[in-house]
Amino acid sequence: MFPSVTDGQRTDDTGPATRAPRRPLMLVILAVSIALLAASFLGAVAKSRGARRAALDARLDLAATDRTRTVTDTFERASSLLRVLARNPSLADLYDDPAGAAGAVVAQSPRALAASGVLLDFQHLFDRTTSEFCFIDLSGRENVRVVNGRAAGPAQLSADESDAPFFRGAAAVAPGVVYQALPYWSADTSGWVISAATPVRRADGTVLGVVHFESAVDDLAAA
Repeated sequence: MFPSVTDGQRTDDTGPATRAPRRPLMLVILAVSIALLAASFLGAVAKSRGARRAALDARLDLAATDRTRTVTDTFERASSLLRVLARNPSLADLYDDPAGAAGAVVAQSPRALAASGVLLDFQHLFDRTTSEFCFIDLSGRENVRVVNGRAAGPAQLSADESDAPFFRGAAAVAPGVVYQALPYWSADTSGWVISAATPVRRADGTVLGVVHFESAVDDLAAA
């Protein structure tokens, strides 16, 4: 006898009637399968996002490391130049002018011009990231200022830089020590700068003032 199926039941010669699988069970199986596929897809998406995030973090870390190295290298190079500049006799010679340092600057005497020339030479030795070199009297009066390769005229020099963020710290350090101030906004360069400064002394150790440099943060970021 051939098996027969009637109203959802199966009968044959060897056993009792059994019911065919019901539709709700198939739907459950299908739903579970879809859920597993969705979970697998979302997991893959999350893994891909995690990989992209990790790659971005790695690039940011590398960029931060590069910027830190640039700032450190700039400060170290500037520090070496400032130590040499502070010992240049043309700066101390300005105070031996018959008109005094202030009078020599106003008159732009040969000693004042020599001091300006020294700062210009040192800025050219550095590189494009240097925004400013200046020589400031211990009173806070600017003797010389060079910004982006140009020396300021007497009328452009500041009468008092004693409240500048770097000044007091630089005037107080020991010979050969370079003082680094926290970044600040510079009116001379119209931007945020890092800076370093060190005292200028006579041969007998008398402090005459400080030599100072500023480097624009934007230039460092582009370096």
